Amino acid sequence: MKRIFDKLGLVAMIVAIIMFAACWPAFAGQKPDRAPNETVVGLTESGKIALFATRTPETVSVVKSISGVPATERLTGLKYEFRRDEFYALSDSGQLYRLTGVLGFGSATATPVGVPFDKTASERLYFTFNPLANARLGFGLRLVSNRNRNNVVNQFTAQIAVKQPTQTYAQGDRSFGRTPNLAAPSYINNVPDVSATRLFLVDRDAAALVEQALSGPNTGQLTTVGTIGVCLPVETSMAAGRNNDVYLSTKFASRNSSDLFGIDFTTGATRRIGTIGVSEPVIDITVVQRFVGINSSVEAAGN
Repeated sequence: MKRIFDKLGLVAMIVAIIMFAACWPAFAGQKPDRAPNETVVGLTESGKIALFATRTPETVSVVKSISGVPATERLTGLKYEFRRDEFYALSDSGQLYRLTGVLGFGSATATPVGVPFDKTASERLYFTFNPLANARLGFGLRLVSNRNRNNVVNQFTAQIAVKQPTQTYAQGDRSFGRTPNLAAPSYINNVPDVSATRLFLVDRDAAALVEQALSGPNTGQLTTVGTIGVCLPVETSMAAGRNNDVYLSTKFASRNSSDLFGIDFTTGATRRIGTIGVSEPVIDITVVQRFVGINSSVEAAGN
């Protein structure tokens, strides 16, 4: 009998080691060669703003509070819209906020936009901005969730402009027939003269990077890009930089912190850049991109 329990204990230990290894940061300690140095604004678990650079996430230059959010709400998302040089945040109640003072002196301030989005208790909302829609329509907030929400929203009113088809995997995809568990939406080609863009997300259950079709008869259809070599908790976030350098942050509960990765949007492969240097997890990130002649006129507003 003792031998049986010894064998069961050995099996349990092996399983634990495998699970631990699967969640350990890939390419630990390595940094991308010639990595661009872009400014990132992170949202911490307690609702603070943390500023750092993509080459050195260990060095956080600013940590500041956000006023204007009721104590009954918790901010869960933060994104930057470069065309108007504006920051937005989303709370666990579904309330959208416009933020001011994010990059200026003093604390940042959150002002509610419209009324909260209807959501179920178990639904986790994620958002990002479509650079092409913002250029052509004047608005372009993409709202998704772990319950396959797929909405285009006017960020100035928080009204849903278009309810697009529920996300499903394309026939022939390795995840065809399985319900996705989506998070961390991010568009590429975030430039003023954008003529096309692509939307990427992570499927937490599949531990994979996926691409979502944006138009035509396949709108909402998902295609698997590749496996991501790190665990993907609820607090996973992605953000694309000026040259389509895509970054991923993910929380590691065992050490109460988050790591920043570079992610190849053509394969899903990740490369660890470093641990984000705050004493709590970072639950969302956004890359700040400013262009001469596009948003320089509003930089004085303290955003």
